[in-house]
Amino acid sequence: VFFFHASWSLVPVRPENTTGEFAMPQSLSVLVFSSVCAAADTGPLPRGVDAPVLREPSVQEFWSFLRNYKEVPLQEFDVSKSPAIPRVKDLDDETFQQLIRDGVPFVVDDCTAGFDQDAISEFKCKDFAERWPSGNMRAEYTPGQYHIYLKDSDWYSRIHPQRSHSEHMAGENKIAGPYIWHVKDEEPLKTKREVQKHWRTPYFLEKSIANRMEANESFEFWFSMAGGGTFTHADAYCESTISMQFKGKKRWRIQAFPEIQHYFNASSFGDEQIYGGKQHVKWTPETEFTVGPGQCFVFPTGYLHETFVDPEGNDDGCYTASTFQFNHPRQVNLYRSYMSRFAMSHYGMGEPCLQKV
Repeated sequence: VFFFHASWSLVPVRPENTTGEFAMPQSLSVLVFSSVCAAADTGPLPRGVDAPVLREPSVQEFWSFLRNYKEVPLQEFDVSKSPAIPRVKDLDDETFQQLIRDGVPFVVDDCTAGFDQDAISEFKCKDFAERWPSGNMRAEYTPGQYHIYLKDSDWYSRIHPQRSHSEHMAGENKIAGPYIWHVKDEEPLKTKREVQKHWRTPYFLEKSIANRMEANESFEFWFSMAGGGTFTHADAYCESTISMQFKGKKRWRIQAFPEIQHYFNASSFGDEQIYGGKQHVKWTPETEFTVGPGQCFVFPTGYLHETFVDPEGNDDGCYTASTFQFNHPRQVNLYRSYMSRFAMSHYGMGEPCLQKV
């Protein structure tokens, strides 16, 4: 019998009913999956060998930071009682690799360590407008999600509240949708190459050439005034995602991708679709935390999230962040543990996520 660990090493184990050093009858062909870090209670709990193949673990069983988590209705959510999001700094490669394989959401407190003064993390909203005036970006939550040019100073000098939802952390206050500049796929190559001169990749991705290349090619910029934010949604990416905060502080609430039991359940979660009991599950955030300048939030495929640039923690300025993806290592333990829900969601039916595992 071989035990397959998350580090991709095969460890032979001698069955009691065999003869010879590692002889194994043809009828006994068992592959047991476990996580290297399970024994230390820093990863998924060990899975029993007799457990049903497609049985999905609870969030408490899978994510160690949720071990003592108890789901409560949104109106009873108390930030002071919610579990702390994992936070790291001086992130070594071995720890990084395991966190990603396990699909753990976490904050890196020194994400921009080593960035120089010419890095784009130093740019203010006005700097983007002056350097790339012809840049074309989308205004979220506006009628038609209209596009504007970066040279238009209105976007970084005036806030435009659009709508509210009582289930968002801003409450009844209207939030202004962010402006999103899709440099990666909506700008001329010349503009993209100019921006890339100022792009810096977080140190914990530097060891992988593949990660450096994807980060450099997949970034987009998010601009928000104080009072801006996003409604709860799940990104459509099959890879791990990083939201790197350059200026200002952003509050986050998150919830693991919900269970999908049959075809008539919701298979994707667009902006605010989970609010108001409109889906087969309700918005019940597990935790809330803040990401500040120089920090970044790393999260796996499917993790629901909403954000808010709270005026109480920020002045009236314009704040910048960047989101991008990376694909090494694969989120193998996450997909393996929650194969059923991913397979019956748009990640399996509309996106090639399972094909990439």
